[in-house]
Amino acid sequence: MKILDFGASTTRFKVLVEYYQKNCDAKVFPVDKNPKSDGVIAFEYKGKKTPLPFRTEEFDKVMAISVLQYVNGIDGLVKEFARVLRYGGELVLTWPSWLWDEHKPSWYCDRALRKANFQVLERCMIGGKWVGYYFIRARKEDVGGEAFAQTFKD
Repeated sequence: MKILDFGASTTRFKVLVEYYQKNCDAKVFPVDKNPKSDGVIAFEYKGKKTPLPFRTEEFDKVMAISVLQYVNGIDGLVKEFARVLRYGGELVLTWPSWLWDEHKPSWYCDRALRKANFQVLERCMIGGKWVGYYFIRARKEDVGGEAFAQTFKD
């Protein structure tokens, strides 16, 4: 299993990455605009013309833990997550719950996910309003039949 950890310097959720490495035999690719440790790939998303430095359908899972609140216009970034994620792969997103009323991330996220052919599998709040996180888990769908059509091109 290959996992893209976008915003890897978020140490509060390091236990989640360690769980995948230990229990799922996963290879994790940490990416952050300000790498604070060895092995973290330096990358800053600056809009739709900034593709992630990975091949199409390279990952089984993409995690963006508590980073979307720092991205202007998440539609392009979610579309990039869809590009590097294989069909049937999962995207895990979180953001601080105190942003809920001000930025309406659930509506904004849902729209971006639909546009990139993701199906929301799970949505919940972990913790409380001022100390919690909103969590969304989604799966990349083959809505337009691209994966099926690709089998005839190869």
